[in-house]
Amino acid sequence: MDATFPVTTSDGVTFDFKLQWLQHFSVLCQMAQQLQPNQRLLLDDIDSTAFAFAVDMVEQEEGPPTDSPSIDATENFIGQDFMNRQMKTMDLADDLGMSGQLRRRALEMVERYVLEEND
Repeated sequence: MDATFPVTTSDGVTFDFKLQWLQHFSVLCQMAQQLQPNQRLLLDDIDSTAFAFAVDMVEQEEGPPTDSPSIDATENFIGQDFMNRQMKTMDLADDLGMSGQLRRRALEMVERYVLEEND
């Protein structure tokens, strides 16, 4: 079983975040290093929809290769406003300190979602 710690988003939703995922998020890593034992990490500026998208990206990065994105997480995060999709993704990547590889994957997922939506 993987070691996890609680991460609570701005809207009060708590995620079990795997310690091994910290390598992909420099900002979360810095925040986690400052935590006391049994203390949860609080994300004041990131809601559960955005964080679920980030968790989905890292699960796909570390899981078996797949050609299909998790449409639910992607759709819930980026919504219907085409002009803001990539900017919203980049803002989240900056807020969490996503690694370059994970940042690219997130943008690819948004692009794939847009292509699938327009088919």
